[in-house]
Amino acid sequence: MSDLCQTYDACFGKKLTFQPRTELLHMGHSTQNAQIEIVLNGDGLFRNAEIVPKDDAVTVIPVTEDSAGKTSGDSPHPLCDKLKYIAADYAVYTKEDNAKKYNAYLEQLKDWAESPYSCQKVQAIYTYLKKGRVITDLLEAGILQIGENGKLKDDKIEEISQKDSFVRFRVEIDSGKAEDREARVYRDSMVYESFLSYYTSKKAVQKKDLCYATGKWMPCSDKHLAKIRHIGDKAKLISSNEPTGFTYHGRFSNSREVASIGYETSQKAHLALRWLVENQGFHCGEQVIVAWELQGRKIPSPFQGTAEVAMEEWEKDAEEELHEIVQTGWEFSKKLKKAVKGYRKELDIHSDVVVMALEAATTGRLSIVFYKKMKGSDYLDNIEHWHNTCSWYLEYKSEKQGDENSKGYFFVGAPSLRDICVTAYGDEHGESMKKLLKSQIERLLPCVTDRKPLPEDILRMAVNRIFRLGVFGKKKEEAKNKFQKALSITCAMIRKFRFDKYKEEWNMALEERRTDRSYLFGRLLAVAQELEENALYHQKNQENQKNQRDTAAERFREIFRRKPVKTWGVIEDCLSPYLSYQKATGNSLYTDKLDEIIDLFQPGDFESKAPLDELVFLGYHCQRRAFKEARMQNKQENKEKKGSIEE
Repeated sequence: MSDLCQTYDACFGKKLTFQPRTELLHMGHSTQNAQIEIVLNGDGLFRNAEIVPKDDAVTVIPVTEDSAGKTSGDSPHPLCDKLKYIAADYAVYTKEDNAKKYNAYLEQLKDWAESPYSCQKVQAIYTYLKKGRVITDLLEAGILQIGENGKLKDDKIEEISQKDSFVRFRVEIDSGKAEDREARVYRDSMVYESFLSYYTSKKAVQKKDLCYATGKWMPCSDKHLAKIRHIGDKAKLISSNEPTGFTYHGRFSNSREVASIGYETSQKAHLALRWLVENQGFHCGEQVIVAWELQGRKIPSPFQGTAEVAMEEWEKDAEEELHEIVQTGWEFSKKLKKAVKGYRKELDIHSDVVVMALEAATTGRLSIVFYKKMKGSDYLDNIEHWHNTCSWYLEYKSEKQGDENSKGYFFVGAPSLRDICVTAYGDEHGESMKKLLKSQIERLLPCVTDRKPLPEDILRMAVNRIFRLGVFGKKKEEAKNKFQKALSITCAMIRKFRFDKYKEEWNMALEERRTDRSYLFGRLLAVAQELEENALYHQKNQENQKNQRDTAAERFREIFRRKPVKTWGVIEDCLSPYLSYQKATGNSLYTDKLDEIIDLFQPGDFESKAPLDELVFLGYHCQRRAFKEARMQNKQENKEKKGSIEE
């Protein structure tokens, strides 16, 4: 609570180093989706009304402690509310008695409108509403529809029943003064400040108590804000039910014997947290994770991949496209340091960073499942360490790019935590899978923020899944793309795991003199696939075929991990006709490559019947990348040669 209050004070009304999508609200305010907007003049006369478009429905409204968390009862909002609260003629057109709600609403609004803290727009709304013509005017304006029985129809306005519509106001004052130019009451800072001054004057006369978060004596609150994760969220961080039954288990007579939180403290903390979640929260089902610097300075996100974290900083100093291939790990490390340096410029030695994860234990209870506070410099060091040690050639579309029709790209960096979990456990389908993913993301978070080792069981799940046939779907092209993405992410995980456990540093480029048994078998599998793909490609062109079947290397790669020697013999038999054809055409590229790799095996390694470890994936991927880069280089050389001849 103290950290969030500090963030609120540092960020409210200030120019920040990043552009937030939503504004930090004044104390005593919340948001609500509105369906109807009533337009008045400065004297409180009805001008017209409009249906609020769905994309403009979110409305800032003043709230009291009682109205902010209301789920039932007669606690009205101070200004904007549903028809049943603001319309005196509601019962005439619905046959439902709303007298208690309307009287409570009007009495509260009257107290504000006639207070020293009021303003002309609030007074105009009060003048209009006490006439009791809201629904009559809306019917005449064609906003609401009435049936033959004299009651409002069951028609809906933006998916909300007519009688349950939420109303906001616009007051058009033709005075020429600057403060009257903003007619939208829900966007007028003068109205915000008017209510805050009025409501705090009411709170000031209340009995003061000790605020546990700040250590100050102030008016305290028993009711705290909801809507933290999204506008429909009813879960609260702090709550206490009525003191009956077993609410306090016989230990306390009232909730303040447990803890008391100041009204101002509660408002600032909850509004700051809601604002942080809206602008930089990471959602995974009902779980949300947010990281922020207490003074509102920009920091990299712990749950995003390198493409999302570093690209904005890289683009400041270089005109490089996202699909550029970084050839060496050293070059990538240099670029990453440059990106992190951009973030360091915004921080000082006293900067503190907080990482928090929230999850609803029940519909009404929100729990903090992860909370870590650290120095900004330590946080950036740990972020840089993660992206350095978990980096690989990632082959997939970036969420930041978002073009589903693109061919994808190659990018050296670390994958996002969500991508790691999806690679290990599959796509998000069903509630059980969503719960599994969020629990695994929670486990991975300390790997980024605290340099904890990568959980070995998550890696094993990815390793056991990656070569399994049919796991990526039946559509060949789509399955191929998903496999390439999963393979590159698995390699990043392997590189991170080997560094954490054995302090090994594996290159992202092909290591042609590496003699590890699993690595070499991975290379053999890649050569076998490349050879057959090349032969099938030429055969396809000659026979004008539309479909290309799987290669032997693809069909047998799952069992290849468990029984490499026996399976390699089967794959070699399948390759015989292609090797003979290559030999007949005078092309010995693949034969020479196979011989070269086999010669690197240590005595007894090739014949061993032991299964292969995770390094088979590194060898396989690196060899495949080497072939692809060679093709790209040959293509470029031929293009340059052709251009030179034409000149």
